[in-house]
Amino acid sequence: MISAFTRPAAATSPSSAVELDLAPSELLPLLGELVSPALVVRCGGISLFRKGSLGNLAGKILTNPPTDSTFPEAFAIVPDSIRRICLLHGAVGGFSLELELASCGFALSIWCGRDRRDRAAMRRLLAATTTPPLAIETLDRAGAAAWLDDFPETCPPPCRSRFLFDQESHEVTVSLHSPGFTAATSFIPTFIDRDGGTLRLSDAGGDRVIHVRMESAQSPFPLPIDLHRARP
Repeated sequence: MISAFTRPAAATSPSSAVELDLAPSELLPLLGELVSPALVVRCGGISLFRKGSLGNLAGKILTNPPTDSTFPEAFAIVPDSIRRICLLHGAVGGFSLELELASCGFALSIWCGRDRRDRAAMRRLLAATTTPPLAIETLDRAGAAAWLDDFPETCPPPCRSRFLFDQESHEVTVSLHSPGFTAATSFIPTFIDRDGGTLRLSDAGGDRVIHVRMESAQSPFPLPIDLHRARP
């Protein structure tokens, strides 16, 4: 299980990478068909991890920059904002798709789970690619395949984030927005931890996780964080 506090091996040790010669119009329907993907979004001092189907993205393509969403679950991409689609292959067989967007860099990652159909789809993409391999170090410096608490030194101005905590329901709502995408999720955190300047929250199953750089936002909780700590 991918948790709020550990990195999956495929995300930490990519052994190869290529830039896919794939148009956004071809990519988005493929993402919608993945069986057990995980979405990672890094924007505005908040990182969001959401495990599960991305739905029919072909029906959620945006032609205009997204605006603030009030929906508890949302994810949409502006196709014209995608500059590069890179496929990283981990040493233990895992795959991740890293999307470089105009103005906000590698803000989106899609990790493929253990489902054999998802891995087969990634292997077909890899086999059909004729572009030369990319240097892992170069992609790493550009922010691709970063973990949730690997915040960039500076946040691109177009990225905006909102982090709300409902004291009655104990539900956390996070929304992230840029000219190229919008993403939002809501959940009741079961595991809460603070490591230095990073606040980490996860639901019971590890399907929804957020990391917050506390230097960029005040704690939304009404009590000192130590009173909310849970065992990692």
